Amino acid sequence: MAQLEVNDIHTSYGLSEVLFGVSLTVEPGEVVALVGRNGVGKTTTIRSIAGLTPPKQGSVRWMDQDIIGLAVHRIAKLGIGWVPEDRRIFPELTVWENLDIARRPPLDGNGVGWDEEQVFELFPDLKDILSRKGGVLSGGQQQMLTIARSLMGNPKLLLLDEPSEGLAPIVVENLRDKVGMLKEGGMSIILAEQNLSFVLHLSDRIHILEKGEIHYSGTPDDLRANPEIQTKYLTV
Repeated sequence: MAQLEVNDIHTSYGLSEVLFGVSLTVEPGEVVALVGRNGVGKTTTIRSIAGLTPPKQGSVRWMDQDIIGLAVHRIAKLGIGWVPEDRRIFPELTVWENLDIARRPPLDGNGVGWDEEQVFELFPDLKDILSRKGGVLSGGQQQMLTIARSLMGNPKLLLLDEPSEGLAPIVVENLRDKVGMLKEGGMSIILAEQNLSFVLHLSDRIHILEKGEIHYSGTPDDLRANPEIQTKYLTV
């Protein structure tokens, strides 16, 4: 059984429909990528799963439970962590306060899960800036912090929305390594991203969106071998 099943969702902002029948699944420990140009529906798909913009039609099942209509905080407590595109750290709080405010016990009840020591093992740079306020951090530091903050909630699935956007190439490479470590540790991830190289290195399966619909699905190797698809849907 898939961990997450998104079936034929249609999502709108007011009267403007953005998604038209998007379906996807995520197996435990799998990284599934959503790629495409700006405005094709990647972020809206993420928001639909997280409960921020609930679909008007279709179903979103998490661990075989229908979660459409649940409050965002309830979806988070079920084990779905959201890492937003604009990071949304608390600028007036310190790094430590940003992490501590998100702390949540592990879902399995055995006391094994993410805590500050595990977070610092993944992102050692954060340990050196614990007293620094979020608003003065670099873009790369803020991205590390927002992922770490989500991990403090002990999710089973991470929704990563455009994590490499606006970051220097060397920072993107470091971030890719960190996401790869999460994958190796068994974390399920949905990765919405424009950076194809970033996606190809991390994903098990890739869906390309265009105008609110999935137009292509395949493995990274499939996509590497299909330059026509890359040109048609991903070239700006």
